[in-house]
Amino acid sequence: MGLEYIIVLSGISGLILTKNIVKLKSHSANLENLSKFDGYLINNKPFVDPKTVEERKEKVDFARLDKIKKELTRLEEFIPTEYRKTLYRNLETLKIEDMNTFLSLFAYGCYFPPANTISIKEEIVLRHELFHLASIYWDEEKKEAYGGFRQTNGKVTIGIGLDEGYTDVLSERAFIVVPPSPYEREKHIAKLFELFFDDPKEMQGYYYNHNLPGFIHHMEQFAPREDIINTILKIDAIYEFNRVIGNSISSLNFINVELSLYEWFLKSNPSIIKQAQFERLLNENLIVSARSKIIKRKYNNSFEEEQNNQRKIG
Repeated sequence: MGLEYIIVLSGISGLILTKNIVKLKSHSANLENLSKFDGYLINNKPFVDPKTVEERKEKVDFARLDKIKKELTRLEEFIPTEYRKTLYRNLETLKIEDMNTFLSLFAYGCYFPPANTISIKEEIVLRHELFHLASIYWDEEKKEAYGGFRQTNGKVTIGIGLDEGYTDVLSERAFIVVPPSPYEREKHIAKLFELFFDDPKEMQGYYYNHNLPGFIHHMEQFAPREDIINTILKIDAIYEFNRVIGNSISSLNFINVELSLYEWFLKSNPSIIKQAQFERLLNENLIVSARSKIIKRKYNNSFEEEQNNQRKIG
């Protein structure tokens, strides 16, 4: 496999070297077939492991993994029992190695699904990569990887931005002490998505079961399917262009994605507490904060107008 393929599939902590990985389409694209996936999603049926969690765990030789015992213990404490199948399935044949000199020029760590191998330059990066391990399914026959919220076949990838962001969110919550994140914007957006769930564990369920289609289906309660898929692609663009110095695409997409999510969120009739949580995150960016207040004002005025019209009809 080439270097580009490794980097596409891996969770990279550090500088990214990529080419044309994300399949982006403009808003002028024909969107009428998106409900049939239209080439955006590589697979609309995630792998379902027929074995039980206990059966998967029984096959893991934990003595062989004694060097990462502390990290695995914490993972088992953090990941709900019902979501550990992928973790145990990949632990069965996991290999951990020092990153080779060439790759270490571009990254601090990566998880390579085809060989089920974690390569690390610095030990602390292992914490992020273990969450990729716990959420990725590698289809050997099709040479495709489904991990967390991404799908990739080496030529096309969708969901990598959201996947890296949420991976860092979970890694930080589980281990607290983690390396500086290169995915701050992606993390921020992932936290906003989490507020669309009554229980954060629901979003984790889609992540650990590498179920991007299921996640999209959940979000269809709040927005049209084509808008959701386009938003996921915009987050991918944030990821891709974040590393290009002086490029404004990442910043513009970040602002637009956060404001779009806020519009969806307001229409979902959130509780006062959840709305406050959502707005607290938005207020961390001055531009997003200012523009979100305009959106909220318009929404409130529209809501009041609708209420008045209903009273007149009544």
